[in-house]
Amino acid sequence: MKNKIPAKFAPFVFAPVMALGMASIMSFFMTGVNTGFDDGFLWRWASAFAVGFCVAWPASQVIAPLAHRITRHVVKPVDGL
Repeated sequence: MKNKIPAKFAPFVFAPVMALGMASIMSFFMTGVNTGFDDGFLWRWASAFAVGFCVAWPASQVIAPLAHRITRHVVKPVDGL
């Protein structure tokens, strides 16, 4: 990629990318389990995804730094890093 975003913006790129993936997967399966995989499934899933993504994006901005801190406390560092 020729014009990459500077590394200092990584947390702001990571959050929506992670939210997009998580919201799409979670809403897909939750919609299917709760309402079935019938003819109206794709419309219901798209609707659930839209709401889920709007919640997941800001939530990931808050949760990701906390998750990184907790992980650093419970994972033993690798020698030389």
